[in-house]
Amino acid sequence: MKLDTSKLDVKAILGKYNEAQGIQFTLNSKMLTPKDNKPIKKNSLKRNKYEMFLEKYAHIEETIDTFTPLELLYLIRETAGERGYKYVIANVPKDLHMMKILCDRYSSREIWNMIDFLYNSDQDYLDKSKISPGILVSNWCNTIYPDSQRYIKGEYSSKGNTQIKRIQQLKKREWSSSEKTDKKKVGDW
Repeated sequence: MKLDTSKLDVKAILGKYNEAQGIQFTLNSKMLTPKDNKPIKKNSLKRNKYEMFLEKYAHIEETIDTFTPLELLYLIRETAGERGYKYVIANVPKDLHMMKILCDRYSSREIWNMIDFLYNSDQDYLDKSKISPGILVSNWCNTIYPDSQRYIKGEYSSKGNTQIKRIQQLKKREWSSSEKTDKKKVGDW
């Protein structure tokens, strides 16, 4: 139930309260007049930006090229949430600054592809619960970007598989230490 403050006699209520407390208090004319009697909107600007993002996110294929750095931050949060991870934008100015740096280096579509790759692929070199824009700005981007391009083409295989291939290649080398050789002592001729 909302209380309509425009019909209250604030002066009378405060007068009775002050009498009971023994306080002498006077109100100036600015304090007595209500301001436009409009309901207070909390975080309306943030809510509107997020609602605008959700509208774009519904048609992401067509609208990804028009995403702002803030909307790309929301994209990370939504993608993480869809995959069961929680990403909280704790320091908006810092994360926004990192996204602006990314937007200078890459297009919005490339950033979206990297985010999609990190959360939806079988990559195993980064913990998905700790992914943030800082990872995309760091030197990890030298690995993430080419892998995301391979992921889009369908050519990506996880690092675990490539490590197994590398171990198999090492076993096929020309020279290997053989255990059949006679062990000699130092100084033996």
